Amino acid sequence: MKFGINRGVYNTIDTWFYHNGVKNIIFRRKKVLEFLSLARIHNENPKLKFGKGGLISKLNEFWTVENTTDKRVSRIKIDL
Repeated sequence: MKFGINRGVYNTIDTWFYHNGVKNIIFRRKKVLEFLSLARIHNENPKLKFGKGGLISKLNEFWTVENTTDKRVSRIKIDL
């Protein structure tokens, strides 16, 4: 699967997950792909754009939903 993001955005996402406790590289890569897949679902443009400050905001949203104790909570909607 391909995602239309630049290296800087990818590195920001990867670093964010690392600093939030996902130290294992395999698990971190899976989380990055999961986040990007969710972002792609809500975007019709092949290039993902998050806007100024939007990427970290969406990562925080994603992480909060992922780590809730009630897994029945619906997934976040990422509006791009």
